[in-house]
Amino acid sequence: MVPKFRRLLLVSAGAIALTASGLAQAPTESQRIFEQGLAAHKRGDFPTALRSFRLLAEQGDAAAQFNLALMYAKGEGVPENGAEAMKWYRLAAEQGDTDAQNNLGFMYDHGEGVREDDAEAVKWYRLAANQGDANAQYNLGLMYDIGEGLPENNAEAMKWYRLAAAQGDTDAQNNLGYMYANGEGVREDDAEAVKWYRLAANQGNAKAQYNLAIMYDEGEGVPEDDAEAVRWYRLAANKGNASAQVNLAIMYALGEGVRPNNVQAYKWSSLAAARGDVDGAEIRDLVQAEMTLAQIAEGERLVSAWVPDSPASAAVPKATPKASAGAVDIESTGSGFFVSAAGHVVTNAHVIEGCSRALLARGARMTVLDVDASSDLALLKTEATPPSAPLQLRQGRGVRLADSVVVAGYPLVGLLSSGLNVTTGSVSALAGPGDDRRLIQITAPVQPGNSGGPLLDTSGNVVGVVVSKLNAVKVASITGDIPQNVNFAISLGTLQAFLDANAVDYLTRTSAATISNADVAELARAATVQIECRNK
Repeated sequence: MVPKFRRLLLVSAGAIALTASGLAQAPTESQRIFEQGLAAHKRGDFPTALRSFRLLAEQGDAAAQFNLALMYAKGEGVPENGAEAMKWYRLAAEQGDTDAQNNLGFMYDHGEGVREDDAEAVKWYRLAANQGDANAQYNLGLMYDIGEGLPENNAEAMKWYRLAAAQGDTDAQNNLGYMYANGEGVREDDAEAVKWYRLAANQGNAKAQYNLAIMYDEGEGVPEDDAEAVRWYRLAANKGNASAQVNLAIMYALGEGVRPNNVQAYKWSSLAAARGDVDGAEIRDLVQAEMTLAQIAEGERLVSAWVPDSPASAAVPKATPKASAGAVDIESTGSGFFVSAAGHVVTNAHVIEGCSRALLARGARMTVLDVDASSDLALLKTEATPPSAPLQLRQGRGVRLADSVVVAGYPLVGLLSSGLNVTTGSVSALAGPGDDRRLIQITAPVQPGNSGGPLLDTSGNVVGVVVSKLNAVKVASITGDIPQNVNFAISLGTLQAFLDANAVDYLTRTSAATISNADVAELARAATVQIECRNK
């Protein structure tokens, strides 16, 4: 079992809030100035907010003093200045402002703007806690819990955690659950631990979600349920909790509560390892030894595309691989295909996004003629000699449900064959997510690098442009299952409208005669190209 953890949390007024207390002379005018400061802060006009709050703060307004301190603490409109923040927090705290008292305690607790002094921190936490401030109650409970500024006392920690938890503080609820689970300051009671973990977990607390997952994983306080453990691990993992990411990777590797999936195990263990988790690195290496190169590449793609669900947890930075000496400065690659004898090439808009240069793999430079980001289409032209037979678009009605289709492109460059790759499948839906008629859904396998390639029917005619695959991780976090073979292509009608808008002289052909997949692949080979996005 991965150890549970706790941490001290500064819960200052994350956003400056209107406070009615402490308004100085001429309440109506003071109220106007205060509200002017709030409005300025909300729109990011920090100089105006500072002037408003400073004017009232110097007249003794506690709410303005707190807000002014917070702006110094956060460096909003002024250089970050802990000492100045301390000065204004203290003035507000001495007037009984509980938010200021809590934050003043935190400054002493962490030595920000003042020499670290745990006893002084406890003093200010206690003043606010005794007035019912949940943040201070949590912080005071933690000081008792870890024995900072006063003797360690689990019973006192429980008392203050419980008061904060009763007000809905999720960190206090999580820590209260931990105390019950481990018999600290109270008789061990797994069912009570689950109760408090669940309260916090249902409000999105990642630590509580992780701890609740452990209870289901181990069958402590609830019947053992691997699927439920996976659900809670996933919620916490998606918020950036490294311990949950490690355990979720293990569940995928072992197939406990979820279908075995080494790509997912690699993704989650890699994310944990990127946060410095030693267990994550070890699991990643073990899983990698059982994976193919294509699976590793897909895992790396998922890692680089991952974004945490909550800003409360820091995102894992996207790694930027260093090129070896003399390496070509290729940022990414995709696919495209010729649609005219004049050298027009179609691809996805996202394939060339951010490129300083777009080139054919054989080195010919390409000019970007038009980009339609809403449809994810781009039109390019090259001076290179186009093929004698560019691909032709299907004439008449588009594909029907269950029609067979062929995907052509250059996926996973450097891992798979450097030549054209072809996969087959069928049309599984005539619209994309949210009934988006610009897309059709296909079962043909799609890999990174396929984007922008042609989707062909059994006559070898273009019926769409491969665009993306479903975000399996996002779906799994909702359904608990990994969708298989759910990919998309831009519809023929959307492609034709884009080409017509650019006056491209493309050819069409009826799809009356069926030819073999091998013959379709030969048509695709002559006109499908690899596109390189370069940064220099």
